[in-house]
Amino acid sequence: MKKKSIRIKAALWIGLAVAAVLSIVMFVFWWNSQPAHVFPYWSDEISEEPGQNGLDLSIQVTRNADGSGKVSYFYENHTSEPLGCSTRDIVDTWIDYLYEGGYHKVTGFKGTVSFPASGTSGVEQVRPGDVYSGVKELPKGTLLLSGQYRFCAKDIGWVEFYVENGEVHISE
Repeated sequence: MKKKSIRIKAALWIGLAVAAVLSIVMFVFWWNSQPAHVFPYWSDEISEEPGQNGLDLSIQVTRNADGSGKVSYFYENHTSEPLGCSTRDIVDTWIDYLYEGGYHKVTGFKGTVSFPASGTSGVEQVRPGDVYSGVKELPKGTLLLSGQYRFCAKDIGWVEFYVENGEVHISE
């Protein structure tokens, strides 16, 4: 009888140890899957709205298996009037990831785009029909998670896209 009691106690302790190890492993996997631990840059703050000035923004996104890639972006004036762009030569662009109902920055970068030198006081005029483009390289892990993203250009606008099963789909 005593041997049976010892076996039951030993089995319970082994079961508890296995359960504890499995709990720790599951916690580590969960912890490492949180956006703050996945993205190379993460902001806990909700991202600002980039604003719009009437220019049309379009993008092409290339994603590699490690979550790196590039975004080719294009600004175009489809109106019949020149539009001001207060960014002069430096365009503040970033990528947001939708998490728990709000967009959070997962990149932060500035890039040079050549706008015509017709504006004054730091405001450049983009003439009707003018198209300007740039390319942003994305570090490893930037597009790693499936979900909703948006490419933002301050004072110009944003384009939403999503990653699903490793493929990028741009919202129309």
